[in-house]
Amino acid sequence: MQLRLQHINKIKKAEITLKGLTVIAGANDTGKSTVGKVLFTIIKALSNVKGYDENMRVRDLKNKFIMLRAAMQNLPVEELSAFQTVLGINHQEMNEQIEYLFEKLIDNSSLEEAIKCISEAEPRIRVRIEKVLREMQNIVLRSNDRTELMKQELKNMFEAEFMNRICTVDTTRSEIILEDESGNSFMNVALEDNQVKQADFLNEDCNLWSDATFVESPLYLHLLDMLVSSQTLKEQQSFRTFLRPVVNYHIKDMAQKLDAVRYTPSDLFSAHLIDKIHADFKTITGGSFCFDSNKRRITWVKDGKEYAPVNVASGIKAFGVMQLLLDTHSINEDKMLIWDEPENHLHPEWQIKFAELLVRMAQAGIPIVVSSHSPYFIQAIRYFAHQLELDKFVNYYLAEETKDGLSELENVTKDLNRIFLKLAQPMNAIVNLGL
Repeated sequence: MQLRLQHINKIKKAEITLKGLTVIAGANDTGKSTVGKVLFTIIKALSNVKGYDENMRVRDLKNKFIMLRAAMQNLPVEELSAFQTVLGINHQEMNEQIEYLFEKLIDNSSLEEAIKCISEAEPRIRVRIEKVLREMQNIVLRSNDRTELMKQELKNMFEAEFMNRICTVDTTRSEIILEDESGNSFMNVALEDNQVKQADFLNEDCNLWSDATFVESPLYLHLLDMLVSSQTLKEQQSFRTFLRPVVNYHIKDMAQKLDAVRYTPSDLFSAHLIDKIHADFKTITGGSFCFDSNKRRITWVKDGKEYAPVNVASGIKAFGVMQLLLDTHSINEDKMLIWDEPENHLHPEWQIKFAELLVRMAQAGIPIVVSSHSPYFIQAIRYFAHQLELDKFVNYYLAEETKDGLSELENVTKDLNRIFLKLAQPMNAIVNLGL
């Protein structure tokens, strides 16, 4: 599979092959993370649209209806009665009320009549009710057309992940394209002024990934309770809850997957290679993470003693995140792992061990994309890929800034020295200064 990007955030142009393990190298602020975030967003959007059905529309409508009922409690009795009568929601049973609303909200005249019934209500309450009603109408009228659904889902995802700032500044058109190695497109996305103008999903039967996990930092492991209860920008806009922290979509997604260890049996590993990788975590770090059902929390267990994640070294947390993602079956041959600079917080020795585990996971069929600025880590990837005869399924890219301040990604798989020369340049400069 090929991912092509044009004028996406920092990236001016990129063509990236995804067929096993993909390594993106470069200095800070060259767009490495953007590639992973775009890939994560696209895969999640595709998954959500494929899973869309009428039950999801009813669910969304019910969530809005709960907000409507809360606002209605502030209406005067007479206005409330007239409002309910026009919309046909005098019934107590929510499902019956939803059925009536489906019919009423399709007819715009009924919606306008209901709004007139509350014209004398307190302005703040009237505006809130009208806003929720129009949002409910949009849900009822929402098309089941896959193209329109994809456009809406991508809009929601870009807002939640990029805070609606995905296009390169001062560009008229940005593109995201997924295609096979022969150039046959599976998906074309065109954006203008951070708005999705086109989203063509050309082949629903293509062998794409069903999910993706983007790991930005293993330190989130000791913040799980807060992150699981956080909200994305989309959730805040939908439910208007301002007392919970707002985080990027990928952060909450990862937190929920790690937290799922409390519900996941630990004996379901099916692939022998994954079993061995899982066992190696304990060999390398001396312990493992597990869910303590008595304390109702994830703990680090070593030599029979338990420790809270906040008291565990950052490097151990990196291995712990990988272990828990395997434990919760959040990554497999159909679910991509995207890791941003995994060498962070790792001693060079552990960078090499971590790289070995990633290569072995790729050998076990897990699709992986990593960004890095560590020559230790990238050389280790290179070495273990060769040892495991995985070279032809590993691709390396170098992100470099251009004269206009943007970045381009170049495939340097056949010339890895370019990566090492680039990343070693600061050290060479210091050595040349002398003592």
